[in-house]
Amino acid sequence: MFPISSTAGLHYWAIALLAIAVLSMKTSAEVPERWRPVLDSASAYTDVVPLNGGFEAAKGDAPRGWNAPYKARAAWTPRAAAARNGARGMRYDRNGDARSVLVSAPFPVQEGDSVAFYLWGRSENAAASFLSVRVQAQIGGKWTDLGPAVHTIPSSTWREFGGVPAFIPHGATQGRLAISGDPKGGTGAWEIDDLSAWVTSFAKYKASRANTDALENFLILGIDTLRQSRLGCYGAAENHTPNFDAIAAEGRIYDQVTSTCPWTPPSWASILTSLYPTQHKAEFRVAPIAKEARTLPEILHDAGYFTVGIVTSGNLDGLLGEHKDFQRGFDVFMQHGNGPAVGEALSRFLDANSNHLRNYEKGGIFVFWHCYDTHLTYENRYPDLIRNEGGELGTVDIPDPIVVAYAQGKPILPADLEYIKDVYDSEIIYVDNWVRDFRLRYQRLGLWDDLNVVVCSDHGEAFAENGKWKHSLTYETMVRTPLMFRLPGEMDPGEHDHDTMVSNLDVLPTLLEVAKLETPAHAEGRSLLRPQPDAHTAKVGISESKLEGWLSIRDAQHKLVVYQATNRKHVPREDLQNPDKIEWTVFTPESDARFELYDLKADPGETKELSAELPEVFARMKTMLQAHLKRSQESAFEARPQVEESKETEEALQALGYL
Repeated sequence: MFPISSTAGLHYWAIALLAIAVLSMKTSAEVPERWRPVLDSASAYTDVVPLNGGFEAAKGDAPRGWNAPYKARAAWTPRAAAARNGARGMRYDRNGDARSVLVSAPFPVQEGDSVAFYLWGRSENAAASFLSVRVQAQIGGKWTDLGPAVHTIPSSTWREFGGVPAFIPHGATQGRLAISGDPKGGTGAWEIDDLSAWVTSFAKYKASRANTDALENFLILGIDTLRQSRLGCYGAAENHTPNFDAIAAEGRIYDQVTSTCPWTPPSWASILTSLYPTQHKAEFRVAPIAKEARTLPEILHDAGYFTVGIVTSGNLDGLLGEHKDFQRGFDVFMQHGNGPAVGEALSRFLDANSNHLRNYEKGGIFVFWHCYDTHLTYENRYPDLIRNEGGELGTVDIPDPIVVAYAQGKPILPADLEYIKDVYDSEIIYVDNWVRDFRLRYQRLGLWDDLNVVVCSDHGEAFAENGKWKHSLTYETMVRTPLMFRLPGEMDPGEHDHDTMVSNLDVLPTLLEVAKLETPAHAEGRSLLRPQPDAHTAKVGISESKLEGWLSIRDAQHKLVVYQATNRKHVPREDLQNPDKIEWTVFTPESDARFELYDLKADPGETKELSAELPEVFARMKTMLQAHLKRSQESAFEARPQVEESKETEEALQALGYL
């Protein structure tokens, strides 16, 4: 990073971009388009590194600013045929057992900085070789690898790699990038081009806050696939979650929680936007959050917060990756497919910045940490303690195919069913230990007492209830999630709310009220800091799963479950991930929809279907659901057109809290 004064920030930014253009003979388009708003808005403490990432500027036959210090230097060559843009790129030829590393020129850093990068690559004979890209720091005169590394995924076409920042540890004053070609055996080749990198400094952010008012600190612990009933604070006496339970004891937890969607990307997008999936549009694996939506990190960032997002993502695109626009508003955003790496990343951020954070009174730190460990595969973290006695499976980890077989009708022995639940519980305990780790670090830094903490999940998990497994459907096992707030000075400790209806849509408005910021007009949720009995989410809980064709709506007592609610079965398989092809058809003449009505107070397990016995309730719930679908499919970002509604629709909208 290149130190600048606060008054010279814009001048430095222009110089840095000019340097990139000159060195690479390209424009700043090397920086991925979706990251430019982040860099533009954070220019006071984010610096682009001019490292000739286009490999255009050369001295002799080598790219200026890069060096291959090991023996097999001939493995790396600049070539015109290797260019994605411009005149040339770099080619790595793997031949024999030699290992070669290409390193960038050093650039200045300070402890706590995050170094992020992206590059484009494509491979030949990919099964034989791969590339590993990492940040290195010079500590005590020695270059040291910082984790985690990025490993390229074989692709015959150009593909982006990166998104994993490294945090500069104590004692380092220089950083660089290292790209190594590590053999798997045989021969192979990679071509790379358009490498961009930037350094984001919390130390600079802290310096910029010297003469500003104090802000709140926030930590969202987002645990994927966390079933409410398996936590000790929710009554699971057989499970041991002391750190989740401690947060619950210091704040307020809610029982009657409904997730807007029973699978990952749409639900987390709802938490960050306070919009239903139909509104924020991130309903499918390939669909990003609508550009018009304002996310929680965007709002906080614009209000002067330093925003950190650390998420588990299976690959670069990922469930919560930047291709789905989850990076919006984050100064530092890390996505990684390895669970322990995601856990360690938050600890690394806190440790690396410990000298800047200790007893820091200005606040303004927002962290969203998302882990995937409680999602299939369930790994038995304690095989010496958790044994499968009497089951057919034996003491094993539980991958997806095992559960799919049971979901498709394979009989299961009681011992195996209990063992699967126990292994799932072991993953919860594993995550609970991460929570302990974060808590201890915040305490050691003197930041815990006033820290605002939210524990939430995107969806639950079924273990043969209703004959179903896993999630993506809208039964309570899959859409009732834990939700707990530790908001010092705002909520009394030790509160357990058994009755209030809440939604994960309520997270954003609640935290914005703590921050004394205005909630966007498009938000569907409400702040839980004050009673709002007429608010929409105080009256009903609605969950949507357009990909699977499931819906549900519940009030304080009854719940309507709908399946076959879209045209999904009439859509060609190749179009099932196309958001424009899947439509709600539940109330159209051609609908194949099926309905189930339950009394949650008398039958919380949803075992007795009541639509024939309670026709008036059944009709009322259907009318309310129809009104919700009609309204939610209108634009959430523009004034809704004033149209004359039927008496039934108007009454349903009033019952939903929309009028």
